[in-house]
Formats: sequence, structure tokens, C-alpha cells
Amino acid sequence: MSEEDEFLKPLDLSVPKDPTGRSQKPLVRAVLLLALLGLWTWGVFVFFSRESDESLPLPVSNVLTISTPTPLPTEIRSSSTPMPLPPPELRDVIIETDPSGVTLLREGQFVGTSPFKLPNPEVGQELRFRLNGFEPEVFLLTQRHLDEGVQVQLKAILGQVLLKIHPDNCRVLLDGKLLTLPENGILNLPVREHTLQVSSPGYKTAERTITPAEAYERTLSISLEPIPTPTPVMAPGEEHGAEESNTKNSQNLEMLRPPFPLTATVGSPRGTAGRQSNEVEVKVALKREFRISKSEISNAQFRIFRPEHQSGRWKSIDLNADTLPVVNVRWEDAVAYCNWLSEQEKLPPAYVKKGDRWEVDENPGTGYRLPTEAEWETLARSEGKHFLFGWGDEMPPPQGSLNVAGKESSKLFASVVTGYQDSFTGPAPVDKAAEGGPGLSGLYGNVMEWVQDGYSIPPRSSKVFIDPRNATAKGFHVIKGASWRDAGVVDLRIARRRYGNQPAVDIGFRVARYISQKP
Repeated sequence: MSEEDEFLKPLDLSVPKDPTGRSQKPLVRAVLLLALLGLWTWGVFVFFSRESDESLPLPVSNVLTISTPTPLPTEIRSSSTPMPLPPPELRDVIIETDPSGVTLLREGQFVGTSPFKLPNPEVGQELRFRLNGFEPEVFLLTQRHLDEGVQVQLKAILGQVLLKIHPDNCRVLLDGKLLTLPENGILNLPVREHTLQVSSPGYKTAERTITPAEAYERTLSISLEPIPTPTPVMAPGEEHGAEESNTKNSQNLEMLRPPFPLTATVGSPRGTAGRQSNEVEVKVALKREFRISKSEISNAQFRIFRPEHQSGRWKSIDLNADTLPVVNVRWEDAVAYCNWLSEQEKLPPAYVKKGDRWEVDENPGTGYRLPTEAEWETLARSEGKHFLFGWGDEMPPPQGSLNVAGKESSKLFASVVTGYQDSFTGPAPVDKAAEGGPGLSGLYGNVMEWVQDGYSIPPRSSKVFIDPRNATAKGFHVIKGASWRDAGVVDLRIARRRYGNQPAVDIGFRVARYISQKP
């Protein structure tokens, strides 16, 4: 047999028999079974080894492979990338103290005075509170302070002041507030500067400053100086009532004496331009001689009687200057001032208070009072001429002849007097208001004026009324004249009769008094 035939000879796969003649099939089967079992075991081991080792780094290959990384899903990137924190919320903390005006320091740096809005506060910051005359306070900000604000009450360092005042029963203001004096006159005050204002009818008002001491008692003596009574001056050619001829009173208020007798027809006839139904014509004759203040009462004059009075402001207009006419007063305030002025000059009061109402005395003497409506309008008509306005019957008035709402007030009012201008957008000082009638300042403008009469509509009559006055003091009272706010024909007329019972920014008053007792 050739070698090629030997190579191509079929392989004999039969199981040889051992020499003993027994078959070897069981042994082969066992070997194959063990091999299969090992192979299965190795496969299981490899499977689980791959699953647990997936995170392990792969062996470094000798071949450099460059690949583009696959972007992670958005939700995976967001979970691994930290988000920026929102900026902290900025807010202020309200700082309130009792008393106010306390110096506030944060971390030793001055930030303001109370009440104060503290910007950008933080928990743990140190706040200090200081005020002369009070013990300082120090504390740290907490979350509660940031949520609810800060309220601090300082403890006063007190000193004693013995106050001696003459005369007794004076009115005392301490730092602008009314003070009730203790019987022993000793005040316990914070150790800082205080202002005392002392006033009493018939005396000049005194003002003093004092700083109490913690270690000892201080004494302050205030003796008020009486207001001098003016010496009567005889007017040339004056005979009747010569003792009343002085032209200035205890408040340096000039009092004019009109020529007597005076007659006029007050009110307005039907058909007159701007006439109102309450302007019934009445003939009057003024025979009992009287004096009337040349000007309206000023803030300074009224504050001698009532130091705490404030006339206030209207929009941008200051009404509180000393030289301006007093306003924001009721009729009752005006008559109380009249009685006080009578007391200063030892004159009988013209008004009597009954309960909570003031009434005119049935037989008023020479004490100060408000002018009657008849007196006011008779003087405004100047020599009995029945003009529509104080300057005549035509509009506009002569330039600068009265203080009303002219061109100068066009930024304040929608309606102004066409073709007219004066020097004041608000009220004029009482000594600078234009004169009218027998030389009375502010008679036709400036501020309206309370008069003595209670309001009513008089009956029609041809009778001449002598020195008439409506003594009714219930409800409303008559208001006469125009003001710096008026521009219409109705309100600028002499006969205009307004009435009310409340104060206003353009209602003041002037005073009058009889020269002699009623016969």
C-alpha cells in the first residue's frame, strides 16, 4: 500500500477493546461528561465575570484609537453638574425705638437714626443704640428680628429739676408738649437738653433751655414779664370817648375808629349779577361808636393766646408764618380769643359760655368781639355806595388792589380772575394786604372772615335797623369777604353771605369793640 493510500484510508473511530476483550465505552462517556461539565462551569464563570467587571478599565491597546464621545442624556448631565444657587433675597428690617431719634450702629459703624430701615441685615450682626440721656443698648440680630423687625425701648438716665415759676397757673410746654407740673415742682427728666416754654395771660411768653444732671438736683426759676398797658393818646379833635382814642392795643394791633354815624343798605337787589337767595336787602344805621382792627389777626398774635396753634399748609402754600393771617380756626376759637384779649386789658368780656356753646352777651360792653355782619358790610361799601365789588361794578379789579386768585395762581387753580394779577399766590402778610373801605387791610380778599352773627335769612322789611346783630349762636355763623382762593363773580361781591361751623385754610377773623358802654 502506498503512502497516499495510507493517508486516504478512513479513520477508524470505533472504541478499541482492552486486551481482556471488554468494551471501553463507559469510560469514554464518563470522560466526555466531565469535559462538558467543566466547559459549562467555565462559561458561567466567564458570564458573571464580564457583568461585574464592565466598569474596570480595558487593557491598553498598542493601537491608538480616536473616537468622538457620545453625549450623555440631558437628565444624566444635569444630575452630575451642580446648579448655581439663586442670589440671596435682599430685604430691610424696620428699626423702631422709644424714644425716636436714637443713633444706630451696626458692627460699630453708624447707619442712621430711628426710626430706620436697616438694609441687608444678617443673623449675628451686632446693633448698638445710643441717645444722650439714655442707657445704651446692645444686642445681636436673630432670625426673629429679621422676620418681625426690631423694637427697642431705651431706659432713661434721669436727673431732677426743681422748677419755680411766677405767676402761678402758667401754661408750660416741655419740648413742645403740654406739661402738668407736680405740686412740689420737681421734674424727673432724661439727662439731655430740654426746652421749656412758659406763658400766661397778660405776660410775655418765656422760653428757657436746661440740661438736668444725674448727680444732683438743678433749679430753674422763671418769672414772666407783664405785658405793658399802652398809654392812651388823645387824638386831635376827638372828644367823645377820648379815653378810647389810642390806636394800638396790648398786642400792637392797630384799631381804627370809623366816622359816625354810618348808614348803608346791605344785601343785593334782585336781578344783580351773581345774587344769591339769602342776600335780602336790609337798611341799617350804625350809631354806637366802635373800633375795628385795621388788619386780620396774625398767627403770631393768635399764638400768644394759644401757643400750640398751627395754621398748617395747603398744597405747596405755607400758612403758618407769623405774619400771615391765622386760619384753620373755628368761630368758637375766634370768640375765645376775643374774651382772652379783653381779659388782658381788663375789659368786660363780650361773650358768655353756656355749656359747650359761646353766646354774645345781651348787653355787650367794651370788650373785644367779632364785627357784626352789618358793621363789616357797611364799612366794605365805603360811604354807603352800593357797588357790586369793593372797587366798583366792573371786572377785572385794578391791578394789585386785593389778594384773590389771579394770574399768579394759575398753577394752583383751574379758574383765575382773567386779566388780573397780584403779588401773592397764597395769603398775604396781614400788614401787606391791600386796603379797602376806611383803610382796612384785606377787606376784599386775603382770607374770609368770621363775623359775630349766627346765620339766618332776614325777612324783607322797609324798616331801618339800628346797630343790628343776630345774636343767635346755634349752628352756623356768617362768613364775609373773599379769599386768595376766590376768582368768580359770585364770591368776589361784597354782598356774598357764606356760612359754616368748621375751620378752613382760608377763613380767619378780625376784632372790634365798642368805645363806650351801651347807654
